[in-house]
Amino acid sequence: MSQKIPLETTATVRHLLRDANRVRRYSDIRSYTSQGSSRLEILASEQDPAVSEAFSEEDYRRTVTLLEHRYNIVLTDCGTGLMHSAMRGVLDLADSLMIVSSGSIDGARAAVRDSKDPDGPVLAVPTVHWSTFLRGVAAGDFDR
Repeated sequence: MSQKIPLETTATVRHLLRDANRVRRYSDIRSYTSQGSSRLEILASEQDPAVSEAFSEEDYRRTVTLLEHRYNIVLTDCGTGLMHSAMRGVLDLADSLMIVSSGSIDGARAAVRDSKDPDGPVLAVPTVHWSTFLRGVAAGDFDR
């Protein structure tokens, strides 16, 4: 998501966590974010996948704790990181979950629809991702 708006700072979520003991006011957090024309503020993650993968569930929880004191809504863009180590914290703390995908069923073997809206849209999920998700569910990875 941070590629969608002009960056106003090179700071990332790692910098915010490093400096967490000095964050007291909204303006303290704002120095770590960039803001788009819609006024949506982005707290960027690391661009290096190796560093990003090291972002743990505890790191995510600490970040949300800092942000929820100053923001009414916190959106988390997980990208393709369904099996990322922080995902347990993301799912545990989420009030809502939105999955964004292409509308095409091409290349997918699993299609999911909201059982409360049988005529609603279909989410097509590549088999490898759906299988990985189901293994996580079976293993209790997302249990509270």
